[in-house]
Amino acid sequence: MRAACKPYIGTILTVTLACVSWSVSAVEERHENGIEDLAVGTSLYQYFQDNNLAAITEIQVAKQRRLINNAPEDAELLLAGLYYDYGLADEADAIYQRLLKEEIPDNIKDRVWFNLARVQYADKQYRQAGQLLSRIRGELLPQQEAQRQYMLSSLYLREQHFAQAQAAANQIDPDQVWSAYSQYNLGVSLTAADKPAEGYAWLNRLVDADVDDEERLALQDAARLALGVNALRQTKFEQAIDSFGGVRVDGPLSNRALLGAGWAWSKQSQPEKALTYWQVLQDKQQQDVATQEASLAIAFAFEQMRDKKRSADYYDRAVQSYERQLHRMDDFVDNIKHTELIAVLSEQTGRRVDSGGEHDAVKAALYDYEIIADPSFQLAWENYRELQTMLSMLSTWKKNIPVLQLNLTERKHSFDEKRAILSGTTRYEQLRQLQKQRNRLAAQLKAIKQSDDALALADEDERDYLEQLDEVKQLLDKVADKQDVSDQMQRYKLLYGLLYWDIKTDYVPRFWQVASQLKALDRELGKARSSAESLQRASTINARKLNDISGRISGQTAEISRLENTVERLIAKQQQRLTALAIAVVEQRRQQLAQLRLNARYSLTRLVDEIAIQAEQQ
Repeated sequence: MRAACKPYIGTILTVTLACVSWSVSAVEERHENGIEDLAVGTSLYQYFQDNNLAAITEIQVAKQRRLINNAPEDAELLLAGLYYDYGLADEADAIYQRLLKEEIPDNIKDRVWFNLARVQYADKQYRQAGQLLSRIRGELLPQQEAQRQYMLSSLYLREQHFAQAQAAANQIDPDQVWSAYSQYNLGVSLTAADKPAEGYAWLNRLVDADVDDEERLALQDAARLALGVNALRQTKFEQAIDSFGGVRVDGPLSNRALLGAGWAWSKQSQPEKALTYWQVLQDKQQQDVATQEASLAIAFAFEQMRDKKRSADYYDRAVQSYERQLHRMDDFVDNIKHTELIAVLSEQTGRRVDSGGEHDAVKAALYDYEIIADPSFQLAWENYRELQTMLSMLSTWKKNIPVLQLNLTERKHSFDEKRAILSGTTRYEQLRQLQKQRNRLAAQLKAIKQSDDALALADEDERDYLEQLDEVKQLLDKVADKQDVSDQMQRYKLLYGLLYWDIKTDYVPRFWQVASQLKALDRELGKARSSAESLQRASTINARKLNDISGRISGQTAEISRLENTVERLIAKQQQRLTALAIAVVEQRRQQLAQLRLNARYSLTRLVDEIAIQAEQQ
């Protein structure tokens, strides 16, 4: 989250208090109602790991594969939020506008209004942001509601509607960080609008809050600094010293507080005490503006103590110090134009092996001149790293294409072998032959039923016995003319009758059993036919998929190469932007330092003239 605009002690404690933070970064939109789609959960995990690109990819892939079924609007809101955090406000806006055209629940619509307002607010389209915020009717998530009231308060401040701004700020949950931002902005804005009592009340409210997170502690330091500067301007020196003394020693504003405390003692004609603070600043040997101003302030303190020679000496030292620093700045600008800035930054973030001090001067300057802390530079560096990640991913994909082609070839070979085996075991011709056999059996069974031919249902042993009896009958018929076989014929008839009787009495269960077997055969034939058709469909689908994959792989090499060239061009431009931003920060600091040098030279010249006049008079 971007910190609110802090008061700045410029050259010899010049102060601007009317700065209010109008631009805020996105706040995490947490899914407090649970996550029903795995892809959304995976994307959120990547998001909370600060892997925005991976988070966006997870959602996009899930959408492409239609894996988001339970809460598509939430997924769209998450994707839009990711785009917004990634700096792609137009893409986020397009998603929000598309959602509004769909039939969505009122609570989702309120969240869309809120996010659209956030986009417009960040783009400094304040009137549109206010209109969007006014459309929200339901309840938002606590953090979103806090940011909504913060934006409303800030919009009211822009129009100097202080009563409404304070009312909106009072609606913010004190546990939300947006409450601290609103309190600070109200404090500095009311003070700048000649309403000091109300402004101080808001700043003191912020200072008195019991907080422990770094963000609000930093805002408390900024509030104490603002209170100290205002007290100093109103000649309330003890109050100023007390406010400056409350700024954390290890905080980012400690140097400015030391400078301000020194001036509070100096204004009370106690330069010795002022020197205590300013010399601490000078001993730090840092390159920030407050420390640089301390050199000039120390010389002024000795002048205030009427020690003109010592004062002149310190003014001279200050001039020389500023000259050296200006030369270092010039050297830095020259070095950064010829040095691989990316190598230095990569060493700082641990992404490559240290160069053994090769870039130490540039590395130190990144911190001395607060280049690393510049928001625009940080964003540009993060974008550069994301581009490098993209290039690495593209390179990995490109290397994997031969492996994919080999795997595809193996899959095709395996598929062809299996298809040959399947076609041999499930041919429709075989099924047709089996069907013909089944039909013949069904016809025979029908004929048996119509003719009531019980012997047709004899089992194998019985059929063998019948054949033997038939042979006996034929033999008896042959010898009947030559001898008397009446006894044998009687026995034949008896045996045949017993066998026929036995088969005839079992006719019904035998017929039912054969009919059941025929039905079972029909079922199995149906299953076999269905399996054959399924295998045929699967074979066709698989063949189509393999051909589709083959075509996609063939087209990816050229596409990846095109994307690599595009990303490499963007990386080169981003390197130039990083260098330009670093130089711009240094140039701004150079102008401030040049003004300090001018002031020191003027004071030195003035004192030298005064010392010379005194010497002539003596």
